Amino acid sequence: MMAPTVLLFGHSFVQRFRKYLSPQPLPTNTNFASFLQVNNTVSTLLVKGVSGLKVTDAATPNGPLLSLVVEHAPDIVILDIGTNDLDVDEPQHYTHLLVTYLQNLGDALVNLYGVRRVVFCQILTRDPDSNKPRADTSVHLINLSIFAVNLAMKLFANDQSSHFGYWVMKGLNHQAALAPDGLRLRLWGNHNKASSKLTMY
Repeated sequence: MMAPTVLLFGHSFVQRFRKYLSPQPLPTNTNFASFLQVNNTVSTLLVKGVSGLKVTDAATPNGPLLSLVVEHAPDIVILDIGTNDLDVDEPQHYTHLLVTYLQNLGDALVNLYGVRRVVFCQILTRDPDSNKPRADTSVHLINLSIFAVNLAMKLFANDQSSHFGYWVMKGLNHQAALAPDGLRLRLWGNHNKASSKLTMY
């Protein structure tokens, strides 16, 4: 079996994760490194992050995600998106809509674009002591909405296990893992991200 082509796509977090990956070989003891190996052959990894990206942007036919999918025909797409969609007034009213958008995007990637597996990344909660959202809302409300979206997407991936997976992030909401803005990850946080388990149900 040939190693698959993997596309990791998302918002600015992915840009930072790419910088973590690029200076040195990915430590072989991380879960992400193990995920990228099939029969001792390392997968082709494509990484693309778009600052400020929202799920609706990613689902646009000529947008950055679907253009990459058409060009490179990846076997696996890992989606690290969703946090920007909830940086709005009353984010609790967008929770169900965001879940629907994510599920529809996953279904489209599999059924229309021939992607074998879509992995949804857990959306990180924010540090209420240092993160100030752009919208006139509280970090507490955003975090509650993030919890609800994460649970729904984890259950969706579990129920549709033949085509979907879920990347659970461990130890990333600790202040030592977060940058001063209380949202993005430091170098140590990105290492923890790489060490977190990608669950393929």
